[in-house]
Amino acid sequence: MRVGPRLPEPVEPVELPHGSHSPQPRVGGRRPAVARRVAAALSAFLLLLVGPTLRLRVWSYGALAAVLLAATAAHVRRLRAPGRTGMVPADFAVRPAQRNAGLVTIGAAVTLYASVTLLPLALTASGSTGSGTAGLLVAPGALGWVVGSALTARLLQRHSARTTAIGGAFLLALGSAVLALFPGTSVTGAAGAELLIGVGTGLVTSTALVHVQNAAPAHLMGAHTSTVTLLRNLGAAIGVNLLATVQTTAARSLDGPHADADAYRIAFAVLTALALLTALAAARLRQTRTAG
Repeated sequence: MRVGPRLPEPVEPVELPHGSHSPQPRVGGRRPAVARRVAAALSAFLLLLVGPTLRLRVWSYGALAAVLLAATAAHVRRLRAPGRTGMVPADFAVRPAQRNAGLVTIGAAVTLYASVTLLPLALTASGSTGSGTAGLLVAPGALGWVVGSALTARLLQRHSARTTAIGGAFLLALGSAVLALFPGTSVTGAAGAELLIGVGTGLVTSTALVHVQNAAPAHLMGAHTSTVTLLRNLGAAIGVNLLATVQTTAARSLDGPHADADAYRIAFAVLTALALLTALAAARLRQTRTAG
């Protein structure tokens, strides 16, 4: 009989199949590549926005657009790879529910923030009111946002997310169209237009948030919710820069005593078109309704 401690028996090495390998610890190095892609995309996008102001050559726009598309495509490919994650969940790039909700969020933010930025300037330039009063006329936009957000809960119990978002987007387009028809020449029209845009923004953004949260996995609820906020802030930056560039470029190319008013009319007309595109994105939301 064997006495004493029992030593472990040697284990024969196992040969792995061809092409397989043991997992290795993940080493840093991916983050700089991601940061370079994001920086390239944002830089190209911002240069495209301010291109007319910088008087860039025609070929520069093509080069910047190519850089933007290439960097965006590379980042989307990385997010779609199995096991990959990023600051923005991959679902916003590959799943229609989140993607369309993100688009309508950006569209609503573009419309609201561009209008509240350009409207006081248009009113002051036309002499319709002083700068102090012109600044107060954006208050209906903020008030309308609160009203629209409060109405969303009740509307979603009776109508689908698609219907609610489309209705809000059409309010955005209607308010922008009123601003285009009366570019700073009517104080009453300006206040009414801002109220319409505010209510539309509340309906669209609140519906998009609920839509995203309903479609998000439970363990990614926080990431999806914060991404909606990120997209709303991105839309605000895009809207202000884009419409300011349109107005400035139009003002430089127009002549006559009504050049400023015509430049603002063009800017608000572009804003109306963007609001209608938001309605098209809202029409692609899933036909869902909250329980109630």
